[in-house]
Amino acid sequence: MNRALHEIILDLAPVATNSGRLYHTSVVAAVAADGHWNAWIEFVDSNSGDVLRTGIETHQASEADLHHWASVLSDVYLQGAVGRATLSRGETAIHRRSVDQVMLTGAGAAAPDPFELFEHGEHVLRRELLLFDRAKLRALIRTYKLDPAGLGLAKFTKSQLVTFIVTAIEAQARPPA
Repeated sequence: MNRALHEIILDLAPVATNSGRLYHTSVVAAVAADGHWNAWIEFVDSNSGDVLRTGIETHQASEADLHHWASVLSDVYLQGAVGRATLSRGETAIHRRSVDQVMLTGAGAAAPDPFELFEHGEHVLRRELLLFDRAKLRALIRTYKLDPAGLGLAKFTKSQLVTFIVTAIEAQARPPA
């Protein structure tokens, strides 16, 4: 399974555990060898930055079926899922590095290399880009020359800028057909 084909299917409401930890929750999926979708749940600890992932939670025949499955997950199911999720050390390190970059101020604060993040999966790139403000995202687009057509991006929302960057990276990272 190519990690770059992983994508966030749905961001869910945060999950709080009995111990008081709060996790930002997303359903992440990839197309399986049989053309169906495998999905798992990713939890990002809002304090420590730890990224927890479950194993494959479902195997759905279509993307529409997957979206339906993700949209009806109950709080009880998510509580069980966070309990069986395991630490993803590589993604935790990436997330902590991105958080550190956000905390830097002044000219020394550099956005992460989006191509490097994309190597870990589209969902990782999208998650980390959402940490940055609109100005930093526009600077990243200029730095990595992701807008060769010179579109007017000043009015784009943060979400639109993130999608623009992800799409530009995907287009450059995929080999031509």
